[in-house]
Amino acid sequence: MLEYHEKFKKFFEIKNEPNAEELALFQKTQKYLKYVAWIPGLKMIAVCNSLSMFASKKNSDIDLFVITHPKRLWIVRILMTLIFQIL
Repeated sequence: MLEYHEKFKKFFEIKNEPNAEELALFQKTQKYLKYVAWIPGLKMIAVCNSLSMFASKKNSDIDLFVITHPKRLWIVRILMTLIFQIL
């Protein structure tokens, strides 16, 4: 099983520690999430995809996984989009 884990890490270029660019992206994420934490109906936001696995490339973006209370998805999405457009 460990053999497949190592192949997976090598294939996607996953590192054990974040590099300087990834740390900068994490800091940027924390800065912006302070502005959306107050949104009603928002349960959780998590960093996902390449940044979460320390496998980002030079032009990688920040992918967020958002969980909302039931029937609050669209209001949370609209408010987050508006806030991120302003910032």
